[in-house]
Amino acid sequence: MTDRIDALLRRIDLEGARHRLDRALRTARRLRPTGRVLLPRDDDTSVVEVLLAGLSDDEREAVDELTYEEVLDHVLEKGWNWEVYCENPSSMVSGEWGFGSFELGPRGYFFEVPDMDEPPECPYRLLGAWEPVTARAAYEAAWVEVYVAWWDVIVLPPMRGELADGPRPLMLRALERILGEDDAAWAAAIREAVDVRYLELGDLIEWTADETGLTLGIVEAVVRGAVEGVAAEVPADLRRRILREAYLNTW
Repeated sequence: MTDRIDALLRRIDLEGARHRLDRALRTARRLRPTGRVLLPRDDDTSVVEVLLAGLSDDEREAVDELTYEEVLDHVLEKGWNWEVYCENPSSMVSGEWGFGSFELGPRGYFFEVPDMDEPPECPYRLLGAWEPVTARAAYEAAWVEVYVAWWDVIVLPPMRGELADGPRPLMLRALERILGEDDAAWAAAIREAVDVRYLELGDLIEWTADETGLTLGIVEAVVRGAVEGVAAEVPADLRRRILREAYLNTW
């Protein structure tokens, strides 16, 4: 990166960018005793375009030699973090995608990290926000709302892929909103994942036993039953727990 580009990026008015981001958001939930979950007013606000909005055409042309990710890395004072990371390791044409977050002022913001092998119309799209930025409960509530609102748009589980990595408790909360409470839906999702991804059933059973701390026999009865379309005769609470952990392990 040239000195000129570095100087241009350092001149970006982050306070102005924050106000532009906030104007693109609406309150989705108010939390007690304090906090808010926010979602976008529309689906075409690019975080990177908002950050670069104050540059002239000539300055923007100079910055265009950078990737969107490089712009974020250089402009955001605290950097950004992956929240859900997806990829297809066996594919020769698919890259990595998911969503990330960054903090700016009193809020934290979620944004799409697209697969740039298939560039979207609105790269690094604004997905939502939480406030105050230090409130863990607000972050978690917003995380789940963002996932539920966008999973079928930005291709997160339960849409197909080979690998998806994120905070398991939050992914589970989001997936319960998407798949519902019916154990049959989770069993069907496991069955589909095993068929599509050619998973070794023994590995899935072993991983799930490790995650749950339950005996291999109980886990095998539930997981094998899900794959074969037969409900295992185990207590309902154990079956529910095993099915959900097993589904997370298919990713």
